Amino acid sequence: MLISQIHANKAIIGVDGFSPSAGLTTPILEEADTTRAMIEHTVGRVIVVASSNKIGVVSNFKTVSLDLVDALVTDEMGADLVKQMEIPEDLQIIVATTEV
Repeated sequence: MLISQIHANKAIIGVDGFSPSAGLTTPILEEADTTRAMIEHTVGRVIVVASSNKIGVVSNFKTVSLDLVDALVTDEMGADLVKQMEIPEDLQIIVATTEV
């Protein structure tokens, strides 16, 4: 896999599911494998982007656990949902706004 030759400074990952129990998940096996490989070959921060409709969702295939994620970018409702969950203490929550 060519990803094994990459050492990214930062990975920004979109997910279908974000859950403390299942971690990051997706309905497509190949996507889970590719995303996992990319995260494993990132030497810098791993940033996940997930809107509130993805928070608490568990899809078919696990990508990685939340302890490999440095930051979550989500909307205000997503941030409120995450605050009610048991997540790693060092996981940074960033609330995206529509302001430019």
